[in-house]
Amino acid sequence: MFGLISLTAVSIGLKGERIDSPTVAAGLYWTVEFFTAMSALSRSFVREEDSRTGTALRLTAPPAAVYLGKLAFNLALILVLNLLLAPGFLLLVNRTLKSGVLLAVTSLVGAFSLAAASTILGAMAARAGSRSALFAVLAFPVLLPILVPAIHATAVAFGAPGAAGDDLRFITSYGMMCIVSALMLFPYVWWA
Repeated sequence: MFGLISLTAVSIGLKGERIDSPTVAAGLYWTVEFFTAMSALSRSFVREEDSRTGTALRLTAPPAAVYLGKLAFNLALILVLNLLLAPGFLLLVNRTLKSGVLLAVTSLVGAFSLAAASTILGAMAARAGSRSALFAVLAFPVLLPILVPAIHATAVAFGAPGAAGDDLRFITSYGMMCIVSALMLFPYVWWA
């Protein structure tokens, strides 16, 4: 619902006008994508803490399995959000594409990296008292390195001059680095 409301607000703000700048369109797309993902991904570990089943999960499953399971769920969730947001954005914002394949690939690797980084951040924030505020504070500086190349690659998909190969490689590498780091750190976060 947050994504739909965001898309509608952007559409109403534009009053049906076409966005001529591919960079502005890409920035708006990733702003909607980021805030929609943050509202969904911030809750990945909160349910166990709120229902007090986190202790049972800690006793029955190894930390790596818990992290990878939450990562798989977060990735599936953000991919579903992408399937809804991308066509909705193009329709409501009246934007044409130069490369639909590049937009799809950028959304896919962006979703992978957002899920990879957000999963460990969600685990840290769930253990704290003010979960929502802490998640937003933790997420922004960690996710900013994903957003900058994602906006650039999306701008290229919308028709900006340039190539997106380096951006896609960076986003993918960043996501893989987040997963490796999280697998090493997650036992300490999970048992803290």
